Amino acid sequence: MSASREKNLRKQQRGEGSEKRQVRAVNEVQKKKARKKIATAAAIVVVVLLIFLVLVNSTLLYTGVPSVKAGDWKFTKADLDYEKYLVYQTTYQNLYNTYGQYISYIIDTSKPLSEQQYSDTQTWDDYFRESAVDNLVQIAALWDKGHAEGYPESDDFKAAADHAVDSMRAAATEAGFKNFNTFLNMNIGKGVTEKTIRSMLEKVHYASDYSQKLVEDWKNGFSKEELEEYYETVRNSYDKVTYASYYSAAASGSEEEEVDPEIAMNDAKAKAELVAAASGDEDAFYQAVLDNCGEDELYKYYDKSSIISKSTPQGLSEEWREWFTDDGRSYGDTVVMESDNGYYALMFIGIEDNDYQLADYHVITVSAEADEETGEISEEAIRAAKDLADDVAAQYSENPTVENFEDLAVRYSQDAVSAATGGAYTGMSKDAFVSGLVNEYAFEEGRTEGDFSVIEDGSTYYLIRMDGYGDNYRETISSELLSQDKYDELIDDLSEQYPVKTTLAYKLTK
Repeated sequence: MSASREKNLRKQQRGEGSEKRQVRAVNEVQKKKARKKIATAAAIVVVVLLIFLVLVNSTLLYTGVPSVKAGDWKFTKADLDYEKYLVYQTTYQNLYNTYGQYISYIIDTSKPLSEQQYSDTQTWDDYFRESAVDNLVQIAALWDKGHAEGYPESDDFKAAADHAVDSMRAAATEAGFKNFNTFLNMNIGKGVTEKTIRSMLEKVHYASDYSQKLVEDWKNGFSKEELEEYYETVRNSYDKVTYASYYSAAASGSEEEEVDPEIAMNDAKAKAELVAAASGDEDAFYQAVLDNCGEDELYKYYDKSSIISKSTPQGLSEEWREWFTDDGRSYGDTVVMESDNGYYALMFIGIEDNDYQLADYHVITVSAEADEETGEISEEAIRAAKDLADDVAAQYSENPTVENFEDLAVRYSQDAVSAATGGAYTGMSKDAFVSGLVNEYAFEEGRTEGDFSVIEDGSTYYLIRMDGYGDNYRETISSELLSQDKYDELIDDLSEQYPVKTTLAYKLTK
């Protein structure tokens, strides 16, 4: 190879080496940039996570930014949680009043609400949260409408707020909490404070007062013709059918002794027909039941009241409803109706169409105390209750005024709820009081204001003082339902003007 050729080759190799060094340099620069970008991105992620953790662990997301927006209104998560707490308390109390100790089958307070189903698609937690959001929309709408129409604010809410706060403080102290806000955060929601409670109750009470004002105005605005016409459309849900019944069950047989189903049904029908044929009034029907029922059934028919039932027509089967509401139906009519496994003997007593005046009265309740260990009520306890009732009656007789009765109710009545109001009951229907005997007394013909009596019902004594009679119950039902219809329509219209938006804070704190 010539010297010049070798020289050119070395020159070329140096050039190629230079290019490779440049490529390696460029790649190194790009790698450094990439590493820098990754480091920067990682740093950003860390910062974002730190910010998120700080926000979640602080109260900013709960009190500092909106969680729910309704029109121009903005509610924090703390506002929402307190309203959710109010919805829960109201719902739980209503369920308890209906189901008592069995409420645990509906809401189990030992388990998280998010783990208990309200429906196929909602947990109880979902239900309470959505209901709270709906309530916030109504509060905003009613607040704005009320102020626009000049409905004044009242300081009455302050007493309610004081009571709510004092009750919670007492509960916090009893539970061993030194910090009140810690108690609120653990039992209601993070960020909830006394200020939250007072602020929300101010809005809640204003909206409630204004809505009641609207409803009362509507109630007073309906004509008698409107009320009567409306009642005819709902009477199947509010009239009360009173009837006597006896169920004659077909014998089911046993493993040792088979029973022909057809024969068993025929025997059951024959027994029901005997009861129906022998009756003419409640006494005769009751005696026919005792004469024809089996010995193993006698315990169910302890007295005449055991055969008497009341129901709205809507609550009856279609066949029963048609028979009971027939225009030609009259007292004492009987019929035998087939069921799946036997026959019913039925006797028509009457239909209460609610065309009467509601009663106002005062009651003092004195009950015999049950033994703490056995739960049984002794004859001695009953005598003690009677002696107390007689003593209270004597004290009232010395000064038979409403004021004296109310004072005695506060001191002696064992019904804590009514005692707090002096034993007053207003606007009572014929079956509204817990004791049927008290209901009967209040609506006996000729009853007048000032009438007084001591009524014994089992181991309880009721001292009742009549105050008079008020609105027609039939018209009251119609006016309340019509007013509720108007209110629901108003809320639907107003809610459309307050579109709901939930924010990122709502989602992060859900």
